[in-house]
Amino acid sequence: MPALHFIEKGQGPLTLVFLHFFGGSANTWSAAMAMLSPHYRCIAIDLRGFGASSAPDKPSTVRDHTNDVLELLDAFHLEQFVVIGHSMGGKIAVSLAARRPKGLCALVLLAPSPPSPEPRSEQDQKDLLAAVGHRPALEKLVQKITVQSLSPVIFDQVVADHLRTAPLAWQSWIEVGSQEDISVEAALVQVPVRIISGAQDPVFSTAFLQEELGKYFPAAVFEEIPGSGHLLPLEAPDCLMLDYFQKT
Repeated sequence: MPALHFIEKGQGPLTLVFLHFFGGSANTWSAAMAMLSPHYRCIAIDLRGFGASSAPDKPSTVRDHTNDVLELLDAFHLEQFVVIGHSMGGKIAVSLAARRPKGLCALVLLAPSPPSPEPRSEQDQKDLLAAVGHRPALEKLVQKITVQSLSPVIFDQVVADHLRTAPLAWQSWIEVGSQEDISVEAALVQVPVRIISGAQDPVFSTAFLQEELGKYFPAAVFEEIPGSGHLLPLEAPDCLMLDYFQKT
């Protein structure tokens, strides 16, 4: 197992576990954790090859990421926890919940990558693969997927996170993880699910998420955040309201 870096903040009987988007890191959740940590224990994880976690030595699958996270969480001996996954982290969160780990109370998915292969044009695939390590391309990518204007500090942080992603982790998510079909696993999820989308998300629209994820989670609660794009934890961190976790 690679060494996973994480940020821990706050305390409480309920732990919130955060899994970031493709190109992101634990830093993605800084604003949300600042809001939630007075009430909950918060753990944000850098996935394999992202943030400060060690780079993979082979292409990483969704199962690989799931195994990494579960092994790390086992060391915490959590009694009650909620997993919050954004985009790439959402697909990994579904895979994790399908394992039915002890103590898992609920699943919160922000603009999640679907259990089925992500829809993506051939040109978008080429552009994403070519963007790795190239600041101008990554700046354009971040601008393309956001609606709310990010502060210069946050924008630079997001671009820096993309730049430090291990090339193999970048490539393997695009070519392997995002194209995996974990539909069978999704059907095994038994905890309550809430799915949050940005009303102007250019990556996964609300209509797409409702149609696609409704197949697997018919009892899920869907919530749309007005005026937001794909980077919900950065554009609208308050979409994770303080009283929300008492309702799951």
